[in-house]
Amino acid sequence: MRYEGVIATLRERQEGGASFESLLENRICRLSNEIERLKKDAEADKAKLDEAVAARSDSEGLLAQVKALRISEQDLIRKLCCPHCRAPLSRRESVSEPHEDAAGHEESIEHLIETFECGFVVFDGEEEEPCETTAKTRFDRSEKLPF
Repeated sequence: MRYEGVIATLRERQEGGASFESLLENRICRLSNEIERLKKDAEADKAKLDEAVAARSDSEGLLAQVKALRISEQDLIRKLCCPHCRAPLSRRESVSEPHEDAAGHEESIEHLIETFECGFVVFDGEEEEPCETTAKTRFDRSEKLPF
């Protein structure tokens, strides 16, 4: 039986002069206090848990923003710098070319020209002129090779 140990303890204490009822009342009081303390701890722990969950959520959101900014930064570097030597973009222009379609209607075709300080030129996404920095490096290396 689950109460045998409690009853045995209370009987031992009763032999010391206290009544069984007062011992039981004291035990109930101590247990009630312990329950209240545990409830308060649970409330405090719940508040701490809620705070930690909110902080984690905020941190996850911040991490997502940082990753997005890093991707944006890398994307900007890729768009605004020579892919070979990282020289900055010096000019980006859109040029219209008149064109007649198969039905004889005139339309214009847009071309994008990107020029970088190193001489690298991209025309509609295709390399038009090489990067002078890397071309010079390749040329210098070929000069040093014994043939």
